Amino acid sequence: NTANYLISTNHCTLKNSASYQAGKVGDAFRFNGTTAYVEVPDNNSLDVPDAFTVNAWVQVDVLNVSQTIVSKGACKPNAIGYVFRLVTATEGLKLTAQIGAPGATCGTINNGEEMTTNPVITDTNFHHVAVTYVGGTTKDMKFYVDGLEVQTQVLNPAPISINNTDRPFLLGAALVDNAGGPSFPSIFLDGLLDEIQLYSRAL
Repeated sequence: NTANYLISTNHCTLKNSASYQAGKVGDAFRFNGTTAYVEVPDNNSLDVPDAFTVNAWVQVDVLNVSQTIVSKGACKPNAIGYVFRLVTATEGLKLTAQIGAPGATCGTINNGEEMTTNPVITDTNFHHVAVTYVGGTTKDMKFYVDGLEVQTQVLNPAPISINNTDRPFLLGAALVDNAGGPSFPSIFLDGLLDEIQLYSRAL
């Protein structure tokens, strides 16, 4: 239980009341849904040029608010890298992932892609969630929940390469624009994150 928690060779910092709590495997990160997040400084090992896998154990306390699992980048031109979130729906929370190539802006598919599942999180228990992406000629994205594939889609057009931004890697939040000024964390997770893993290939 230290702020120098190690993710591979990357140390992270707990921000704004982020804390630890018993999780799925040992201790997990606890987020309050309003201000708390964990920040990992930019590092080349967190860049994913044309393929990736993100997976984690997640437990949410509320089902009626969109929340972020992990993100790297911001909602600005040339700043989107990748974002893995939970989005509200009538029946629960949907998984969504957005990737951007150089020149991409949030809210558009120009130089970027976004994919969203049907509602898959419908309770406040722990669930293992994962997203994989393969670029090149494959161009597909897949979502998994508790080890089962829940959706796959071929992206077209797909980015040639995912934008490697100099923004930090965040757990439990995503950066958004501030009317053209500095970006700030938002879309906070309300719950627990455990065993977060990032790979620069699709598993």
